[in-house]
Amino acid sequence: MLQATICDLSPDTPYDIVLTLHSTSGQHRSTPKRVRTLSLSDFSPVVATFSLFDEADRTRLTKQLEALGARVQLETDDSVTHLVCRAPAGRRYEWACAQPHVHVVTAAWVESCTASGTLSREAAFGLDGYVAADNS
Repeated sequence: MLQATICDLSPDTPYDIVLTLHSTSGQHRSTPKRVRTLSLSDFSPVVATFSLFDEADRTRLTKQLEALGARVQLETDDSVTHLVCRAPAGRRYEWACAQPHVHVVTAAWVESCTASGTLSREAAFGLDGYVAADNS
């Protein structure tokens, strides 16, 4: 199965999706499929798990996500959509990096979603700019 991600669509908006295949025998178009993007206040598709948090932080973040309507689980499986990670390390982080559908975000993403009551853009809360704390 081929999977594609379409970015930067407006929230809570209908779109007609048509796939076009170009081959040596010509161009083939699929039947249009009407889809609707999620509302930014709909957290029901979010399934989160955590990496490298202590129990107190994990409990606090779990309460915040569940209050928004997201689901939190301990296991990593295909239903997980978000890994809330303290640092880019560990077994769960490595697992999430190999999953194209999992967003790896920091606790600041949960805080931002809680403050706004809407889904915050995951890319703004990734670990790309991670700098380890200097404990010296």
